[in-house]
Amino acid sequence: MELGDLEKVLAGTLSADQNIRKAAELHLRKVEQVPLFSVTLLKLMLTEEASLQAVQAAAINFKNIVSKHWKVRDDCFTINETDKTTIRQNLLECMVKSKCSSQEAVVRVRAHDCARGLPQQLAGIMDQIHSTLSTDSAADAWLASLLALHQITKKYE
Repeated sequence: MELGDLEKVLAGTLSADQNIRKAAELHLRKVEQVPLFSVTLLKLMLTEEASLQAVQAAAINFKNIVSKHWKVRDDCFTINETDKTTIRQNLLECMVKSKCSSQEAVVRVRAHDCARGLPQQLAGIMDQIHSTLSTDSAADAWLASLLALHQITKKYE
């Protein structure tokens, strides 16, 4: 699904018109199991041109899809490993760039990933955190890195 089309569908989920909203929600339920859909939501959240409403709706849908489909279950769709790897690689950047209203949803995805991730799967994010904290990064980057580190360390409390 193209980013522009996805933004329109997400905007439809916030419509005051109940018919438009229901149609948009139905469409999202149909495509949530398509490979790369969760990655496309993540890309939309990173796009500067996307409207704040679309970013918020994408963050909420992204959080819900990851919460529902991250863990492998026999009877249910699961996000594939390629998509999970792409999400892990781009999640810190998304945490940095996300607006305050959508940052909480992205942090919850990080927490969900950390709770179910294996230590070797967290190595990449630890390198990203170290790199961010070792450089003269902006305050937003430091905050996102510290939030990600907090979610990782909570697993080992």
